[in-house]
Amino acid sequence: MFFPLRFVSNHPIYRVHEIPETFLYKAIDATTFGNHLVPSWFRNAFDHSETLQNKMKAVFEKLQKHDRQFRIDFHLAFLSDNNVKELCDNKSLSPTLKQSCFKPVHDSLHTLMTHLYKPTLTTKGLSDAVGGVDVFDHYEKFIEENSSSYVCPFCGLNYYRDPENGRKEAYDHWLCQKNYPASAVNFKNLVPMCPECNESPNKGQVDVLYEDSECTKRRRVLYPYNHSHGVAIKIDCVKHPGISLPRGEWKVEVTAMDSAEEFQIDTWKTVFNIEDRLANYVARQQRKWYMYFLVDRDLALSGASPEDMRTRLEEEVRKLEFKLAAHLEEGGFIKAAFFAYCLLHADDTVLFALAKVAESHLIHTRAKMARSVAT
Repeated sequence: MFFPLRFVSNHPIYRVHEIPETFLYKAIDATTFGNHLVPSWFRNAFDHSETLQNKMKAVFEKLQKHDRQFRIDFHLAFLSDNNVKELCDNKSLSPTLKQSCFKPVHDSLHTLMTHLYKPTLTTKGLSDAVGGVDVFDHYEKFIEENSSSYVCPFCGLNYYRDPENGRKEAYDHWLCQKNYPASAVNFKNLVPMCPECNESPNKGQVDVLYEDSECTKRRRVLYPYNHSHGVAIKIDCVKHPGISLPRGEWKVEVTAMDSAEEFQIDTWKTVFNIEDRLANYVARQQRKWYMYFLVDRDLALSGASPEDMRTRLEEEVRKLEFKLAAHLEEGGFIKAAFFAYCLLHADDTVLFALAKVAESHLIHTRAKMARSVAT
């Protein structure tokens, strides 16, 4: 991640996780099914949801086919699988509900937890039960808590949706819901994420705890709400942009600022396809970036010398470093790295090629605007 997120503390919506936790605990010794198995504050909403009752009853009946020790172990496994931070930090820990002994109940639990996440989590019944707040209220609090971060920290490329416009990001299950149903409504496992990051071929339903699809090789992974020291970005131009290849070809390397976080950063890069996405983003955006740079610095079509160009590049890098410190701009991390490359590593040939492609783009843009005005 480019920067860690801050967790919203003590939000009423977190009580939704008490529902399955209380149910599984009380089911250890219960002999009959009913609303006495759910928290008292949720019983009215439970009584008005036949679908939820049926899904919960299916789990109860499966548990009743096993002895009391099995029900205790199942409840403890549920609790263990909700230690999300610990599972991310310590690869010697293994999720327990995935064990074959729990398979007879696991599928029914998955169905129940999926229903608790959607639609129960967004229903008026739950909102009323927790004091009139909902997930959108939590998202507003999340944005307030992370008010210095305007962009998605998983890619640095896209803005978070603004709740003032009545919109919110979808919540990603950091431990994917497919494999870890126990934490489906645990907000320590739920994190707002931009759509591009949240979907395949990026994170999607990837199991972040394992290197392989068979889930046999554990790995360490960054926990989104942990403190981290950030990353360094290095850009290299593989093929210079030109009229025949206006995007050029770029390589991006991302490394951990703290070597102790190297393995977690490597997992993040793999899960989110970070280096390829950043390289493609540079290829798409560099003409526009450089065009605006030339215009802002009065260098467009002026035949500026390489010395003039580098002086203005120093000013641009300082400006971007200020914005970067406040996470103010989508694509800001990679844009700052691009201009740092231009200043520190690009030779005069590359700068000349970038300027020519940008100026060609500027001429084309102005001509397009002129035609639009004319019509």
